[in-house]
Amino acid sequence: ATMTRAKVAVVIDDNGEMKREKLPQYMAKQNNTYYVRVPVPKPLWPFYPSRSILRSLQTTDFVRAKIRLAIEVGKIKAEFEKLANADPFAAVAAEQGEATEFAKLALQIMLEDDPTRKAALIKRQQAYLERLRDEVATFKDELQSGQAAFVQPRAEMLHDDELQAAIKDADGLFGGDEAVAAFKLHELAEMASGKNLSAIARAQILEAIPDILVPKYLRPYLSLKKSNNVPSGNNVTLEQLVERFYDNLGKKGRNPGTKRNYVGTVDVLLDVLGKNMPVRSITRDAILAVQDVILHLPPNTSRKPEYKGKSYVKIAENAKKKLAAGEDIERLASKTRNKYLRNIGTIFKFALDEMMIDANPAMNLQVHLPEDQDEEYREPFDADDLKALFPRTYRLEGLNWMPLIMLYGALRPNEAAQLDVADIIEVDGVWCIDVSRETKGQTGAARWDNKSTKNDKASERRVPIHQKLIELGFLDYYKTRIGQAKLFEVKRYGEAGHFISIQREFYAWMDAAKVRTRLKVPHSFRHTWRTQAFQQMERRDFTQIIGGWSLGSGTDVQTYLHTTRLNMRALKADLDRIQFDIFTTDSADDRRHDGLIGTKRPRRAARTPARKLRSKRALVPGKERPSRP
Repeated sequence: ATMTRAKVAVVIDDNGEMKREKLPQYMAKQNNTYYVRVPVPKPLWPFYPSRSILRSLQTTDFVRAKIRLAIEVGKIKAEFEKLANADPFAAVAAEQGEATEFAKLALQIMLEDDPTRKAALIKRQQAYLERLRDEVATFKDELQSGQAAFVQPRAEMLHDDELQAAIKDADGLFGGDEAVAAFKLHELAEMASGKNLSAIARAQILEAIPDILVPKYLRPYLSLKKSNNVPSGNNVTLEQLVERFYDNLGKKGRNPGTKRNYVGTVDVLLDVLGKNMPVRSITRDAILAVQDVILHLPPNTSRKPEYKGKSYVKIAENAKKKLAAGEDIERLASKTRNKYLRNIGTIFKFALDEMMIDANPAMNLQVHLPEDQDEEYREPFDADDLKALFPRTYRLEGLNWMPLIMLYGALRPNEAAQLDVADIIEVDGVWCIDVSRETKGQTGAARWDNKSTKNDKASERRVPIHQKLIELGFLDYYKTRIGQAKLFEVKRYGEAGHFISIQREFYAWMDAAKVRTRLKVPHSFRHTWRTQAFQQMERRDFTQIIGGWSLGSGTDVQTYLHTTRLNMRALKADLDRIQFDIFTTDSADDRRHDGLIGTKRPRRAARTPARKLRSKRALVPGKERPSRP
């Protein structure tokens, strides 16, 4: 039954005045009587009928209750300590007079960590099971032969009634009807020895034997230590760890893009180790096997048809064979590779923090190879690229403003695409773009779930609108959007964000201008801005603030802004120093375009041939429609 307990006590102080005093830890009060209430530690739950101990302090006086509280709490904690450190065999001896050999063996197997000693114990247990089988067979034969009343001699392992109960319980695992006639403990022992079974299956069978044969008074001790190879409440599977890790990201308010960064890592991890692998059984060698697979993976394995239906292990093995044969194959870029390895370490650090494991097997996994120095990175646009992208014919309307904002404001593609009309604000007389996760005017989940930033601190910032954009008429375009939710006509595609809805149009526009290469992509606008900023802006900290980069030494933009009370006018003045040569030339005939909005979206080729429609027969007045065969 539940108890309604008060949380405060009414006491009289030295001046005779009544006052309320909060009850100390472990004290409870009901009907003016004080109690001690101590939660039971999780490893000791099997020893108690409930999750907490509630005992009366036998007084209604608060002062006396506080004195008795310390004594009772001490007694209860001493009881916990005794149980946690008790010798289970001594407990059996005290209760039964002597510990049975078989029960001791079963418990020792459960608690043994050394593989050699554990194998020896299992061998002894199998011998006992064989002997037990022979005794039962003899008993069965004498019983069926009709001999005189048979008296079973005292068994060294179990008493007669315990023996029969153990046999029936064990045989019940296999659904047998007649326990003595269909005795299968020997068969169970053979299965446990490892015939055509995985390590997890053998461990599960070995655990099943003590659960049935060990007397009930021993079972609480088994909960103090379980095998690492068997999933349980204290030993979750790898799939369960990933689920809890994702749930924790949601509870911390991380943006959806953070979870998306772990999807590739998790796919490889589950494929190599298996989703049912108990987390406590994952060793350093197992993690190094995952690392080896990642080191040999080619890029875009989930998109390329030649890898469809193949496991990551198989793909990595094929890559190793090609490398051994002297072939030059493309592998994951160092940045992607080390992101995967870093993510694995983060997942297992979470497991360590949540006490799912005792040590982190995934520390220091990142690898830097000599060939990493030859990798190429995204390039900024040069002067000719910008002239081709922004000719005189470029139309200043709609989506055409988005690349200009990215160029003059150092916005990432998704930061620009997801902007709300309410994100254009005026601060200290300066028009700014408010880059944040917040959807202004909304409450609850709708306030934070529609937009995302790369990270929570440095990426959230206010960027002054460049004077060039104001002169071109950006604020006039902004006024035409008032009353709408979004600054641009875009859609959100789940965790992928907003930019993906116009990504293909963006690429088509860059292709029309003949500037897109493998290293020149929409993100190159941000690289172009940074290249100019280092050359033309006076203050480096302003460059970091506008771009949303860390200021170094662990200082993020938000902390810096709070401590320096930055003047937005000074920030805008420095930003306006950046100049680009655009709208000054005409496009070549083979590069002519009207901008992003004037580019036709390329259509994907049909994956399956279009189905031919059956021609319909014309109906002739006065004639019936022919029936189908």
